[in-house]
Amino acid sequence: AVGDLIGEMKAFEAELNHQDGEFSRIATQFSSALSALEDTTAWFLENATSHPNLAGAIGVNYQMLLGNVVCGWLMARSAIAAQVHIEAGNSDNFYRNKIKTAIFFAEQILPRSLSLQTMVKTGEQSIMSIDVDSF
Repeated sequence: AVGDLIGEMKAFEAELNHQDGEFSRIATQFSSALSALEDTTAWFLENATSHPNLAGAIGVNYQMLLGNVVCGWLMARSAIAAQVHIEAGNSDNFYRNKIKTAIFFAEQILPRSLSLQTMVKTGEQSIMSIDVDSF
């Protein structure tokens, strides 16, 4: 299911890369975050069967990564929809703010995806090295 979702976001990435102007600020960050998610997902699938504690150890950070990228995708989609309204002559500030919010998210939140990728790919060693009696 995650592979299908990533595929849908990759298809959207091509659409986003064809937008003009300030959408390039969104596209650059979205592409980087999506690549991190795709790479991390592949890494997890390659390692999960040989490391039975991996999913539990990295689950929160992986879900944060997935959530950030999905939110970035949805915000970018709403920004493109807002641009359609603006180009049709709608001057409601709501649409302009949709684009500004998407740019903010792309520049301030999506870069966290790279840190989350690093945290996930460190694996389960640090958490599993703590004695159960220490909890």
